[in-house]
Formats: sequence, structure tokens, C-alpha cells
Amino acid sequence: EGSHTTVVDLNTQFQQELKGQLSEEKARFSYAAFLKYNIGILVLLLTGFLLEPYQRIVIKGWLQKNFSLTIASRSFGKSMLFSHFCYLYCLCNPNHHIIMVAPTFRSSRRVLENIEGWAKRKRGALLRQCIQKTKQGELMTKHQDMYKITFANGSTITALPLGDADNLRGFRCNVLGIDEGLLIPQTTIELVLKPF
Repeated sequence: EGSHTTVVDLNTQFQQELKGQLSEEKARFSYAAFLKYNIGILVLLLTGFLLEPYQRIVIKGWLQKNFSLTIASRSFGKSMLFSHFCYLYCLCNPNHHIIMVAPTFRSSRRVLENIEGWAKRKRGALLRQCIQKTKQGELMTKHQDMYKITFANGSTITALPLGDADNLRGFRCNVLGIDEGLLIPQTTIELVLKPF
């Protein structure tokens, strides 16, 4: 017999337990838990995007598991969904770090470019307020070999080129995103990326 994880329906729990006047602290914690449980509403508030049910399921699965392997066809929206995952993870986990790598730097930095683009939109005002601006007033630090977004709570998302894998040694993160993993040699994944 395997271990079973009990899934709690927070929406029903809130409906049953939250009655009458709430203290400010209880209201804040309850609202934060509600938004973390209902990521579709959180994404809508932060970016103005209305996620489809399957998109919410994929992102929620990534947020709840330590290891995820997503295999999907072209135009499924994997990079777009991972972009949403990245800022959600960072906002829910202060002082955590995400590193994104792909066979080409263009692919890995696309995740950060999505987030920057959404934050610059009129509907992205709340997301924009969560991002710590650079000294030049930009939302993202851009170097030839690194793109980085830093959030006000200390979390970061960094895109790195795979190029010479030995140049990547020394980086550390809480979450490693690998795009197009099939095109990356297994030895690079095992000896360079996993130690992140």
C-alpha cells in the first residue's frame, strides 16, 4: 500500500469557516491561501490572462511536485505556462531562485521576456509592482550571457545559455527549468545541471 496524499478543498473550507468579521491578519493569510489555491484568479489579477482549466492544472501540478517532466506537442504553450509558473513560484516563495536553461539561449530567455512583457502591459500593473527594478529603471537585467528578474521579496529568475556547460558550474537554485531537455546531453544534465 502506497502513501496517499489528502487533498484539501480550501474553497469549501473557507466557505464553512470564514464567517463574520475577520482580523486583519486572518484576512491577509486567508486571502493569500485563497490566491495560492486558486492560481487562475491570481494569474488574472497579476497579468490579466484567463488561463484555461488544463493550463491551471499543469501549473498547479508543477507548484506541488518536486520533479515534473512535461511532454507536450508543439504549440501546447509549455514556455508560456512555465513563465506563469516562474513568477507564481517566486511570489509564493521568498528568497528562492529559479534557473532556466535550454539548448539555445533564445529559448531559455523567452521565459523571462514573457514575464517582462506581461508586467509592462496595462493589465500587468500588479505583477510590475512585485518586480524590483534595476538601477536603470528596467524590469530585467540583460547581459550577453544572462537575463535576470529580481522580485521585491528576494526571489529571482535567471536564464542562462547552455553553450559551454563548464561555465555554468557554481550557480545554485531551488528550481531548475530545462526546456527541450531531449536535446541536452544526459551527461550535462547529470554532472552540471542537477548539482544546481
